[in-house]
Amino acid sequence: MIYVSTITLTSAIFSGTQKSLCIAIQGACVPLAGLFYPYLLDLLVSTYGLRGTFSVLSGVFCNSFAFSLMVWLHRSDLNLHTVKRNIGTEQEHQCDSETSTKGKLFTNLKNFIKDLMTKRFICLLVATAISVSTSNGFLDFVFDISHWKGFNNSEAKMSFVAYNICGVIFCVTPGLIKQISDIDTYFYPFGLAVIAFIGSITIWYASSFAVYTIGLACMSAVPGLLSSAFMICANLARLEQVSVAIGMFDTLIGFLSAGIGPIYGVIRDKTGHYNAVFLIFAVAQGIASLLFIGDIISRKLKLPVHKDIDGIDNRVNDEC
Repeated sequence: MIYVSTITLTSAIFSGTQKSLCIAIQGACVPLAGLFYPYLLDLLVSTYGLRGTFSVLSGVFCNSFAFSLMVWLHRSDLNLHTVKRNIGTEQEHQCDSETSTKGKLFTNLKNFIKDLMTKRFICLLVATAISVSTSNGFLDFVFDISHWKGFNNSEAKMSFVAYNICGVIFCVTPGLIKQISDIDTYFYPFGLAVIAFIGSITIWYASSFAVYTIGLACMSAVPGLLSSAFMICANLARLEQVSVAIGMFDTLIGFLSAGIGPIYGVIRDKTGHYNAVFLIFAVAQGIASLLFIGDIISRKLKLPVHKDIDGIDNRVNDEC
């Protein structure tokens, strides 16, 4: 819920390419924390024990409340930015509130959902959920997979560090590219899904630690895919729809992840290996990439064409 709130606040404060960059940086914070988390846990458990570790982590997590309070204390600045950017929208809402009644509540909610649930949004939602949920299930077993491949604990941690380093890069890169290029934003998750697909195949056939680490680094493209999907969503939805839209992403990903993890565990217990897990992950990334590229192609084919004075076709661009 905190992450959903931060995306909403970012969408309210920033606009254009700045909003995309800020959302990309927010997405990079998760793999950035993953660089230190395994080593921090080992240090805390060895120093304070399991109960003390949970106490320290609880104190760390409480900082979210402190930072949220800082945002609350500066809410007047946030409101000023929001009013300046959405003065026309607020006037429309005032007119609607004067004419609306309690009997129209259901109708307004229905229109709100109908306006949000476009074919493009549903395609983005389903593709992202498929890709991220299979990745979450994989991460639950990443250390066990390292041991299954014959690597020790130190090598497993090193490969996980490489995963998070590349995850930071994959998260930030779409936001940086958006600052200098007007490329269709849907190319980002498509390309990242393809990279994750290649990574799963690489790990499947990896026999050396170097190849395994490269494959795992490629699979870290999924956090970048999620970050770029949130960038698209924040630009696709209206400001008042962003929290609902991001919440739908988190909810669907959570439901699918809750089922994918046990499925992976059953496969490992029944077969004694993870080959089927790699296959499921690769198929999921392939489906996601097809949904992304399918949306790009369909929109390009439907773009209206206008001819200028010289008779040259100019297609209207509806990119995010």
